[in-house]
Parts: sequence; structure tokens; C-alpha cells
Amino acid sequence: MLDISFIIPVYNVSAYLKDFFEPFKLCKLSCEIIFINDGSTDSSAEILQELAVGDPRVIIINKKNGGVSSARNAGICRATGRFISCLDPDDIISPNFFKCIEFSLDTFNDVDTIIYGYEKFHDGILPEILNVQIEPSAFKYLHKNALSSIHNYPWLRVVRRDFYTDNLFPEGVIYEDSVTIPVLNAQAEKVIGINAILYYYRVRKDSLTNFNVQRNMELVTALTILEGKVEKHPEYRPNLYSCVAHLSRSALITLTKTPGSSSSAGFIKKNHKIIFSKFNRYPLSVILRSDANYPDKICFVLLKMHMIGFICFKILYKIISK
Repeated sequence: MLDISFIIPVYNVSAYLKDFFEPFKLCKLSCEIIFINDGSTDSSAEILQELAVGDPRVIIINKKNGGVSSARNAGICRATGRFISCLDPDDIISPNFFKCIEFSLDTFNDVDTIIYGYEKFHDGILPEILNVQIEPSAFKYLHKNALSSIHNYPWLRVVRRDFYTDNLFPEGVIYEDSVTIPVLNAQAEKVIGINAILYYYRVRKDSLTNFNVQRNMELVTALTILEGKVEKHPEYRPNLYSCVAHLSRSALITLTKTPGSSSSAGFIKKNHKIIFSKFNRYPLSVILRSDANYPDKICFVLLKMHMIGFICFKILYKIISK
């Protein structure tokens, strides 16, 4: 069995693909690199073919456009590695990434999940990527509760493939990470943390300008799907509580970005009602005792304060986002 399967959904990222793939030339892991071309209309498909010709580890799945969850799921179902790493092709991988993952798997042979540091950078402004020796002291066992205090980004972790059994990404909704990642976290017992920046997350201009309030209201749908999973597996409940705290931040941001014109008053009122009624189901004491990080817990407190808390967050958000 291969050590790891890299799952990489591709949709119109031709401008980034070759640079993204460059670090894979340093990868000595026993691996397969699965690119899922999700109906790209640019030259991404041609670039993938070039990569496949030059590297026998590359596997290409071509499919009709179905969204990032559909693409990831296609790759996960095709994967054969012991571990899965979901990466995004518009981001940047540290030159140390593969060496650190290899060291982790060789040194901690009972590991379930590996997490590492990351940095965000804005498109057009390349980050300073450090290529220094990572000392063994940077690798250590963490309590599994640490997984609930970090973001639910799929690319922030390497996870045993069997954790994805009956736990694929829900298709057709955004915030899909908030459904799948908490269940991955719940199944992990042995967690390795790498105290190093190994991944650089690109904030693209279109993601900043194309914020869609109605689509972001799907966070309520995602939470409902996760609740359904927890009904079948009550042992996942602590991870649900941490996710509620995490999603409360997204809920406040969504309400803050809801247009405030008089013509949209009904829309605003409806969104407030949907979000408040959903999150009010959870007692404050339960969420505060969860393993979520403190900023997320504070956001949940503000959400529980209804309009007063929302106004406070709106003021803070304007200051922070300047």
C-alpha cells in the first residue's frame, strides 16, 4: 500500500498549476498524486497532461463540473494510500512539506492525523517561504482535543484514509469542511503536530469580492448535516460543539455582510431569524466547555446576545477588516 494519496481538485487554475507542482519533485514518499479536473474551461487539462507525462505518480480524473466537494470525493474514492492529504492547487507548498510528512510517518508509526502550521497570503504578493532545516523537536504528540481548536481546512491535516469511510464531503453546499472535518477529528487518537510553516494559503481576489450572502447561509445546512451524523454517532458530540462555536464566527460575518438597504429589510430579518434560532438550540455553558478556541467561543457568546451582540461584532468587524 502506498504511504499517501494527494487529492487535488482542479478548476480553472492554469495560472498556478506548474508552480504548485514544483515541490512534488522533492517528494520521496511512496505516493500517488491525484488531480481531479472538475470541468475546467481554461488550459488546466492540458497542463495536467504535461505533468502526467513527466511523472508516473500523477493520476488524472476528468469529470463534469460538480464543485470542490464532488471533485475531492472522486479523488478520495480512487485513492489507495494509507493516508490522504487534500491540497488546493492555487496554494503554495513549503519545500519542507514532504520531508516533514515522511519523517512523521516513519517516526510515529501509530499516528492517525498530522497537522502543521500555515500562513495566508494575498494573491499577487508572494510570501517569504523559509527553507530551513526542521529539527526533530518540532514534532510532538498532541492531545486530540487540539484538532478542535484549529480551522476546519482540509489542507491543514494529513489523515488516515479509512477515516473518510462513510464521511465524504457533502456535495452542493458550501461549508462542507464543517461537516467532514469534525468527524475526522473525532476518529483520531494519535495526533502529531509539526511546529513549522509548511503550507501557504492564497487569498484570491475573487474570493474577497464575490462574497454571496445567500450561499453563505448554507452554513446552517452544513450544521444540520453534521447534527444528523452525530445523531448516529453520539461519541462525535464534543466535536459538534466545537464546530458550533467555529461556525458562529461565520454566521456573524454573514449577517454583517448582508446588504442593509430598506428594500432588503425582509431578507435581513429572515437571515437573523434562521441563524439565531439554529444557534440558540445550544446552551452557552456547553459551548464554552468545548475544545474550540477562545475567539470562536467569544463569537458564540455574541451570537447568543442577539442584536446587541451582533451590533458589537459589526463594530469590531469594521475595525478589524480595515
